[in-house]
Amino acid sequence: MSIWTTLAIIALAESVLHWFPWRTALGKPLPRIPAYILGVLAILLPLMAYDITNHAAQHALYMLAAATVAGASVLAAYAIDWAIETHWRARSAEQLNGTLSQQLLAKWKREDAAP
Repeated sequence: MSIWTTLAIIALAESVLHWFPWRTALGKPLPRIPAYILGVLAILLPLMAYDITNHAAQHALYMLAAATVAGASVLAAYAIDWAIETHWRARSAEQLNGTLSQQLLAKWKREDAAP
């Protein structure tokens, strides 16, 4: 297999993944992380096959290691974003709760003070 054939396979795979009817097949859009994984695999697997058939297996392992580290970084970034968003949602809820409590107390005081 030539590098040009490998690149054509990658282009075809990425196109199929892009236009595949995920919403019909899954009943919802393809989530981002699985989309990332499929996109990276569509690039790496043909390249790794090319490397292995051309006796460059070590290079294939390096690509796999790079993809693994990149994927772990993306997952870590999502986890950090989730933690930050959860923190700020909790703070907003606490502030809203405090504001509502103050408004209710003020209303009750006005009602008690009314003749």
